[in-house]
Amino acid sequence: MTVAIRTATLADVDALGSVHVRSWQETYRGLLPDALIASYTTASRAALWRRVIEAAPAGESRAVLAERDGAIIGFGALAPQRDAALAEQGYVHEITALYLLREHQGQGIGRALVTALARWAGEHGGGLALLVLAGNDQASGFYTRLGWQVVARKTDTRGAAVLEELAYGWPDTNALIQQDHP
Repeated sequence: MTVAIRTATLADVDALGSVHVRSWQETYRGLLPDALIASYTTASRAALWRRVIEAAPAGESRAVLAERDGAIIGFGALAPQRDAALAEQGYVHEITALYLLREHQGQGIGRALVTALARWAGEHGGGLALLVLAGNDQASGFYTRLGWQVVARKTDTRGAAVLEELAYGWPDTNALIQQDHP
């Protein structure tokens, strides 16, 4: 049962939507209001991924997925940094999504997704950052084990929910890639 990491295409949007919703349910139950989690539907997430893949200017955005036995089990996405303060610190790329179905975690697949995104970012220069919901100890532990460091704290509002987030940064994407392939 090998896992392939590949670029996401328009043919993948329905499966991406499904994995996105299931991952949110597995990850954020108890951390986010149930109404917010329920607002993520497979159709709405598939539509989001369709827009992301269709609108991505060459060289600016990237979506990759992990596939096992023909089924998408996780994905990650990279885009130009949305936060000006982080961009000024050199974190010019942002991992905007990294999700892996729970039964596939702890097998190196998340690390492979991060490495694929870091490789692309490294080819385009600059550091890499991402946001983790405060209280998501599993994700925080994952990034900390990879050597990421908290570089900022953020507050985001989604509907009635006020989210506290930790910005993790990695200033040298090439060092991150070398960590995975010494």
